[in-house]
Amino acid sequence: SGIRCPVLFVNGTTDFAYPLDSYKKSYGLVDPQWRHISVEVNRAHGHYWHFPEVDGFVDSILREGRSFVRITPPVVKEGTLSSKLNRVVSPKETLLCFTKDQGPWDKRTWETRPAQVTAQTLHAILPEDRPLVAFLALKDEEGWHVSSEHIELE
Repeated sequence: SGIRCPVLFVNGTTDFAYPLDSYKKSYGLVDPQWRHISVEVNRAHGHYWHFPEVDGFVDSILREGRSFVRITPPVVKEGTLSSKLNRVVSPKETLLCFTKDQGPWDKRTWETRPAQVTAQTLHAILPEDRPLVAFLALKDEEGWHVSSEHIELE
């Protein structure tokens, strides 16, 4: 790691060209205080400009607009996945995103369940099934989708 400039990573869980294991290696090169992740379940692959978080991210940096929510790397404790948020947020949506599937990333079926925000912590109870890949996500007040990095539990 060591890249120290704001970077937004936008991807989908089943992207055939940039699977999540490779993706994690890439965003792992950026210092955690500078990286922002937006992985969405089944987001289509492509070079689109219709994700509101892209404009929001650019405005937060260049125009010093609303602070973009950053979610810390998740921690598992007593069956709960949790991440800290860098600011207070009144989210429009909070999610635990997970897959119990193995094999090629683009063929896995992903599920979501509601997550909760308590103070500045996003958290959800994990399914007991293993193996499991999971991450936390939210849509903030502006509708900008942000997520944590994913974890893999054997």
